Amino acid sequence: MTATLPSSPSFTATDPMPGPLPGPDATAGGSTVEVPEAFADGYPVVLRLAGRRVLVVGGGRVAAGKVAGLRAAGAEVTVVAPDVVDELADRADVTVRRRRYRRGDLRRHQLVVAATGDPAVNQRIHDQASRRGLWVCAVDDPDRCSFTLPAVHRDGPVVIAVSTGGASPTLAQVVRDRCVAAVPGDLSAVAAELARARAVARAEHGTSEGLPWRPLVERLLDGAAAQPRSGRRDAAAPAAAFGVGAGTAAGAVPAAASRRDDHDADAAWLRALAAVTA
Repeated sequence: MTATLPSSPSFTATDPMPGPLPGPDATAGGSTVEVPEAFADGYPVVLRLAGRRVLVVGGGRVAAGKVAGLRAAGAEVTVVAPDVVDELADRADVTVRRRRYRRGDLRRHQLVVAATGDPAVNQRIHDQASRRGLWVCAVDDPDRCSFTLPAVHRDGPVVIAVSTGGASPTLAQVVRDRCVAAVPGDLSAVAAELARARAVARAEHGTSEGLPWRPLVERLLDGAAAQPRSGRRDAAAPAAAFGVGAGTAAGAVPAAASRRDDHDADAAWLRALAAVTA
């Protein structure tokens, strides 16, 4: 009796492993399979979309997923499609126009996502948007993209994003999930502490550049990994992590700390920075 692998019901443990993936000259049903070329020269950025207008053409579940991510970033989203899934129709924070795409829809938008599933329509959107100097992403159609959307995990200001240049969104999702599993779950709290540390460094030294931040970050991450998610800030932690006294700062300080608590935390960070720069 053979065991069936959960991820592929038709594949058993005694079956031979599949051979190499087909290349650009592979055939399916006698026809040449055209494999879009993934791009490896993309420049990763984090866009601040709050208040910026984004057009999404398409009303299916894929479009709904893109809209959710754009709205999470604060974008003002307009959806154009003859039909939309309930997921989109029920959103009060999105403008939905139930009709086919028109060239004029591009006006006053700064970013375009084409999720039509129709290469001809995607091509038209890509060409018209490119002529206007707009960035466009055609979902599952890398040849018609001036940018692609990575697999994303957010924890406060910390964003983990993985892209395969359009080669395989699923690979990007799996790599993202493995990265998330490998880091502590309280990254937003770590980021908040490091933002305070940089502010303290700028106040003390005029700049936060040139300081040995890596050991600070690694020790904070190690400490976060050893503690349960709490949503609280320990003012003594920065200094204690580097073997220096935290003075009057002691105990867990709520995120909404008082001015005295903030002063104590700043003093702790000064001692921590002094310890690693000595």
